[in-house]
Amino acid sequence: MSTEFLFIIPATPCYVPNPDMRARALDAFKNMLPTADEVDAVVHNEVRFIDAGARFETVRCPICDSELDQIWWGDAMNIAQRSAFKDLNVKLPCCDSQSTLDNLQYKMPSGFARFLLQAREPGLGRYLTVDKLQALESILGTPLKQVWAQYKNNEKGQVRTYRPREAASASR
Repeated sequence: MSTEFLFIIPATPCYVPNPDMRARALDAFKNMLPTADEVDAVVHNEVRFIDAGARFETVRCPICDSELDQIWWGDAMNIAQRSAFKDLNVKLPCCDSQSTLDNLQYKMPSGFARFLLQAREPGLGRYLTVDKLQALESILGTPLKQVWAQYKNNEKGQVRTYRPREAASASR
């Protein structure tokens, strides 16, 4: 059994909207997804990798379009995680170019964020429509990315979410 999530994250990983913007965006997001099991706005203390879970397939170079070795990518992620993803810069092994972990081409889309809107079992076919995403961008004052994720439930029927104990939600 698995659980699906739709994550909406800022294109700029460290961007956190003010509490009023978060509350308005959360209300709009809930209205866009009336059949979702759960909808939250989450602010982390530091940047996190927002992944596609079981939908994750490959990582490609944004410069030369080569598929990147997963061991190289894992090592680069481990190094960046040591600094709480404050430095996402990498030197790409395929073409010797500079880029960032956030600019790599993830199949399925993934990204980095401190703030996110998340919907558990959103009841959509896939992503929000362009007009709905633009409405959220207008409320939050920043370009956004969508991450569609699928996580396998553990033996207790639980699934990982981006709502750790230290995270502050828009409702606080």
